[in-house]
Amino acid sequence: MHNLFTDLLKGKTVFVGVGNTLRGDDGLGPFMVELLKERGVSSCINAGEVPENYFGNIVRENPDTVVIIDAVQLFYEPGAYRVLSEEEILETGFSTHTLSPALFMRRLREVIDGDIFLLGIQPLHIEFGEGLSHEVEQSLHELVRMIVEACS
Repeated sequence: MHNLFTDLLKGKTVFVGVGNTLRGDDGLGPFMVELLKERGVSSCINAGEVPENYFGNIVRENPDTVVIIDAVQLFYEPGAYRVLSEEEILETGFSTHTLSPALFMRRLREVIDGDIFLLGIQPLHIEFGEGLSHEVEQSLHELVRMIVEACS
């Protein structure tokens, strides 16, 4: 089985989970970075709903690669995922955050000489009070397995 992250993750990689854990699948970013930490991936930042507040933390890591993990309207089935560049994000739908992922990535690009990607995962629901959907939770475990394997 091809691992999508094998060629993507170069050098020191920082994973940034974005989302609100109280809004169903919107919390997938924070949940995923916590799973990665549990599996021994060291450079993980839970940025919650305000990734801009963690800008300095990300820059101080001096990463070669930054992967932002967020729920994104991809118009795919729930749990589907895609690695997106800054340009591709402009073509996608919603973001539930105060700063759009594309603007955040552009700001990071001004100070980080490395690759910056968004791992976008299609949510099923983002209503308050809901947990992760089964579809998204399955994808998170699959993605964590691939990332841990690629980082080894």
